[in-house]
Amino acid sequence: MSDTRTVIPTDERWGGLVGYFGGFVAAVFADAAVDPDYHLTSLSVRFRASVEVRPMEVVATGAHRGARTAATTLRLVQDGRLRAEASAVLLRHDVARASFRTVAPASDEPPAEYQVRPHPAGEIAYLPALEMRTAEHRPGAEGTRAWLRFTAPPPEFGVRSPHGAVCVLLDALFPVLFVEPDGPTFVPTLEFTYQFTPALADVGRRWFVGENHLDWHTDDFCSEDATLRDAATGLVVARQRQLRSLVRTLPGTAVQRPSYALEGERS
Repeated sequence: MSDTRTVIPTDERWGGLVGYFGGFVAAVFADAAVDPDYHLTSLSVRFRASVEVRPMEVVATGAHRGARTAATTLRLVQDGRLRAEASAVLLRHDVARASFRTVAPASDEPPAEYQVRPHPAGEIAYLPALEMRTAEHRPGAEGTRAWLRFTAPPPEFGVRSPHGAVCVLLDALFPVLFVEPDGPTFVPTLEFTYQFTPALADVGRRWFVGENHLDWHTDDFCSEDATLRDAATGLVVARQRQLRSLVRTLPGTAVQRPSYALEGERS
């Protein structure tokens, strides 16, 4: 099968602590993997190096196209160097007939305990694209929770598909160790795995409810699981599993993140 090549111009709105925000990189892969004849159901992304904030090329290769399933492999290249790679699984099925065993109470607006709070890592370029209201975080808690949505329809930020949009939202949830007083400065992603459910539809400026849980960590690495629900329906639209590296000092600098404390605990 022939390759499909897409050049993504530089978009400084999606800068992260180092290079592009990982959720945007996943979104670029998701946008490239979407096929009108199938439903994108699973996306796995592996980073070989930081993806720099400059033009990138995504090369998609159809590995399989069958009556019920399809598979695509993808590569992200900058100046001839492979920066990240992905694999996608797509299904052909009637999503309108899907049934769900896990449904949360529906709600239109964030409850009062969800408030606008500063990001533990400080100001980051991609934050203006999102509106986030987070629950209070306590050191030692197993997870972080937030209501979040785009501040404008995702295509205005260069994210073309609903799948790409929820990749961004899931990765925007606060990393659990960021709320620890002695947490790491930088938690770069080594690998993402996303699964999208039949409940995923147009994202627009809808509210979503996200929960991110820490499975395990060592001094150098950690694994997290995140779930994203459509607030208006209570249905899960996507899940994410992420393997992270834990870094104390930003690469190429002497910058270390100061201890993060709740507003009422800061001296």
